[in-house]
Amino acid sequence: MYKKGQLLALIVLFCVIASKSTAQEADTILNRYGRYLLSTSNNKVAGLPNIIASWPKLVNGQWPDVDYADRERGQWKTLTHLRRVNDMVLAWANPASTLYRNGVLWANLSQALQNWTDHKYINPNWWHNEVGVPQLMRNIIVLTRGKLQPALYNDALTVLAQTKLHEDATGGNMIWCADLVLHRAALTGNYELMKRSRDLIVNEVKITTGDGIQPDFSFHQHYARLQIYEYGRAMFFESIRLAWQFMETDMAYPADKLEILKQFAINGWQWMARHTITVPGTIDRAVVRKNELRNADIQPWLPFLKQLFPQSVGIHELEQHQQGKLTLNGFRYFPYSDFAVYHQPKFSAFLKTLSTRTYPTESINNENLLGGLLGGGDMYYVRTGNEYFNLMPVWDWTAIPGITTLKGAAVIERKKFNGSVGSSTSGFSAMDFAIKNKAESQKLEARKFWAFHQGLVVSLIAEVDRTNVTDTIFTVVDQSRLQSKVYMNNSKQPLYQRSGYHNGAKLLHHNKLAYYFAQPTQLYLKQGEVTGSWKRIDGGASDAKVTDSTMLAKIVHAPAKSVNTAFAVGYCENAKTLSKSKEFEKAFKIIANNADCQIIQFSDGLVMAAFYKASAVKINTVQMLEVSKPCLVMINNRQFYASDPTHTGGTLQINYGNRRVSLQLPDNGTTGTANLN
Repeated sequence: MYKKGQLLALIVLFCVIASKSTAQEADTILNRYGRYLLSTSNNKVAGLPNIIASWPKLVNGQWPDVDYADRERGQWKTLTHLRRVNDMVLAWANPASTLYRNGVLWANLSQALQNWTDHKYINPNWWHNEVGVPQLMRNIIVLTRGKLQPALYNDALTVLAQTKLHEDATGGNMIWCADLVLHRAALTGNYELMKRSRDLIVNEVKITTGDGIQPDFSFHQHYARLQIYEYGRAMFFESIRLAWQFMETDMAYPADKLEILKQFAINGWQWMARHTITVPGTIDRAVVRKNELRNADIQPWLPFLKQLFPQSVGIHELEQHQQGKLTLNGFRYFPYSDFAVYHQPKFSAFLKTLSTRTYPTESINNENLLGGLLGGGDMYYVRTGNEYFNLMPVWDWTAIPGITTLKGAAVIERKKFNGSVGSSTSGFSAMDFAIKNKAESQKLEARKFWAFHQGLVVSLIAEVDRTNVTDTIFTVVDQSRLQSKVYMNNSKQPLYQRSGYHNGAKLLHHNKLAYYFAQPTQLYLKQGEVTGSWKRIDGGASDAKVTDSTMLAKIVHAPAKSVNTAFAVGYCENAKTLSKSKEFEKAFKIIANNADCQIIQFSDGLVMAAFYKASAVKINTVQMLEVSKPCLVMINNRQFYASDPTHTGGTLQINYGNRRVSLQLPDNGTTGTANLN
């Protein structure tokens, strides 16, 4: 009997110790979350007193300038109320704030918080109710723990409990919800729910071809849509923070999950931006939201990343890239997302295309109202970071940079042939392209090709067919913010004409970039002030007038002629060097540009060739290049690179001069390599 009593006592003691340990871990996780909030708000907190002072006075717990009846699914105006409470709490809780522990501020934020918990404002969009609102409420609860009146604290917990644990959710949505439920469980002592939520979070950090991190370290959400700096941002930032919160606890991330996060940071995240600035192709419909092109900025999270990976050279270099101290250099293609990037010391080029394996940008929640042509061969050149940032309200959305288009164009047709091939330094992409009007009564079909080598981006376009197209066809060379004077050809005088057509264009210079046209070209150029509003692209945004200045350049393809053109873009310090156009002419040679194949050869001998069917083409007077099936081929000395842009795979036979090679192509669009015999 005595021994049984001892055993029972030991079991009870063990349970008490385990419970105490779990409670301590929950407290550690909550305390770290509070530290995280204060750390990431340090840059913001200095300006909060002035911002708070600018708001009108509360009337019965409400702000007179907030629309409490708003039902907008995207930018919900009522949420402004809770965002303000969150800012007030940050100013009250941060020791660096001049309003730290301010009594008047506390009284006002308590009154405003009570108003929200009394009314529990609801939006038709589930995301606001289960993610947006609970995220802010969690911040408020954690930073005011032990200070709120018990009744108000419990009311706040009720709002936090609006989040449900959606075990069938994926990607960013899963992380958002499970993260919130985990913190509610920690606050309420439900340790079983904490563990369950943690497991869902950790299990979502995986390589997948569904929603989430792809095998090439791009990120998809809402099917095969590239959303690395939107939903991917949520997954990544929350995972970094959670992994840090869980450090040295029983809930710590396993080593293999941490490795996925590290590789995502190094091989995905940093490549799709120049320093901290990205382009529209990486954020899908979120491009219509203010400041979204800066979503690649991870600097506030770097201290946590460095604690997770203290010995990682890659994370250290990522920090320097983010700070602008280093610049990535090379070519990278993401076959799961139809995205290519070419980083150079002086500028970066980003290309987003579309295939049967990826989806066009979505337009939901009254957002992305004009973005139907996004992803159809967008080409963005980023040097300063100001080229496209917040330019969307004034953009001409019929002239997205890089696209070939016709009057009334509305739909980019998804085709199977779309891919890229390359090494770590150079590569090219090719796309079987088709664009049509909304009624599908007009259609243009073409082959499009983009080469990245020797600091140049060379674009080829070859028409295949057109249906009922009688109006002029355009290829957009660029549409960016006007950042310098614009020069054409060898003129020492800038162009002052606001808009107009220019015949015989051979060279264009703007923002230290030179645009070289292989043949004298008719160019439409528009420069200067333009106006618009955020509301024209996002129904929930402000209709206030936005004014900016743009430079829009379009190649004019005459209606009676077949489209066949080529142009190159590269860094050029000033307009005076434009007279050296022969340097561009010597840099590459167009071997073929037609419906069957598009081939160029650079001055160093490197050959890039897109074959849309089995073909044989003469590269020079003595060498033929022959392939047995549609493919993309790059030849550099004796090194051979190839990929299957249809993602079918299989054996490719290639003859190049007197050399032969047989290569088994991967079925996922990645590059295979071989030495030519």
